[in-house]
Amino acid sequence: MKKKTIMAVLIGMTVIMTQQRIIVLAATTSGDRQSSTVSATVPDKHTITIDKDAHVTITYEDSKDEGEGDAFPIERFSTPTFTIETEDGWEIDKILLDGVDITSQLSNKKLTLPSVYQNQTLKISTKIKPVYTVVIPQDTNVHFNKLTENFGKISMEKVWLEDGKCIEVSMSSAGNLTNQKDSSKLIPYQILEEGKDTPFTSAKYTAQGEETSLLIDIKQDDWNKAASGSYSDTVTFTISYADSE
Repeated sequence: MKKKTIMAVLIGMTVIMTQQRIIVLAATTSGDRQSSTVSATVPDKHTITIDKDAHVTITYEDSKDEGEGDAFPIERFSTPTFTIETEDGWEIDKILLDGVDITSQLSNKKLTLPSVYQNQTLKISTKIKPVYTVVIPQDTNVHFNKLTENFGKISMEKVWLEDGKCIEVSMSSAGNLTNQKDSSKLIPYQILEEGKDTPFTSAKYTAQGEETSLLIDIKQDDWNKAASGSYSDTVTFTISYADSE
């Protein structure tokens, strides 16, 4: 018995292979159409992620959702308002929205963002809020013929400063006591730091309890030349928050 081989031959057929599907088209047909669907979904909420240091408390006023940790779900195209508060002794240093500085938009602890259309990150940093009390010498009467009179102290109280900062106190005066009835009559004087021979002009302070004792110095010869009467001068202290270096 002879064996017969049966072969199937595809004639006039074209096979098109693509990455996603295989389409077999007959060569004898024309105008065949295939379709694909393109779709997209626009979310109805976006997430505002908060990146803040430990001295900040932030709440989102308009949401019914409390959010998880520091991530808040925000309705698309809404303009959310946040309340931003700091611990005592601290203040806001900078607020960045996706890297853009919006610190100036904070008002009375309230921050309203522009219309939200994507996920965003709000970064908040703080710095120490400087607090200090400087005590300066009170009005002082120099006794006649006294060469050295105690003028009191410049002293620091309740000092709370940023790193690298200090309180600078500078002092200025005419250096002459002026006769109240005749301004041409003067008694020269100096204000010295106790223990030093040079006039005091300024000093820097960084901690509570630091102080400088001051003395009023009048030479005997100037007392001897002074006309009778009452004399006075104004001493001005200028207090600045400055770099410690």
